[in-house]
Formats: sequence, C-alpha cells, structure tokens
Amino acid sequence: MRKVFCFSVAVVVMLAASLDSATAADKKYGPEQVFKMLDKDRNRKLSVKEFVGRQMGEESNTAKEKFKRLDSNNDDALTLEEFKASRYQRFP
Repeated sequence: MRKVFCFSVAVVVMLAASLDSATAADKKYGPEQVFKMLDKDRNRKLSVKEFVGRQMGEESNTAKEKFKRLDSNNDDALTLEEFKASRYQRFP
C-alpha cells in the first residue's frame, strides 16, 4: 500500500513539473518571439513568403488568405501589431 502511495505522489509531482515547463515554453515562444523567428531578413515586417514559410498546397493557400486578412493597411507586410492581432481573430 505504501508503494502505491509513493508511486502516486511521484506521478503527481511529475505532472506538476511538466505543467510548469509547458507554461515556461508558452512564455518563451510568445508572439514576439515567433515573429522574430519568422522575420528572416530582420526588417521588423513579415512578407507573404516569410509568413507562409515552408507550407505547401492547401496549407500555403490558407496561410496566404490569412495574411491578406491580417494585413490591415494593405502594404503587403505584417507588422508585429498586425501579427499579434491574429491571436484574437477568428477565421472561417
């Protein structure tokens, strides 16, 4: 019985540790960090090519459509502010 209890406690501790690491990962890769990773030429704007990345086929088309909707000033580039807005918009 004591072994079962110790095992249960160990499982709970491991789960709690994994939740903490997931929270840290979320903070590590927030919208600013993702934007920086995508901005290959470091001009503080994302081009369609940078936004779409290596996606192909239907995924590429979907990403291009999303880019157009996010580009609020229609300058063919996404600023960090426009990119952040994507987290709060719903797309059909």
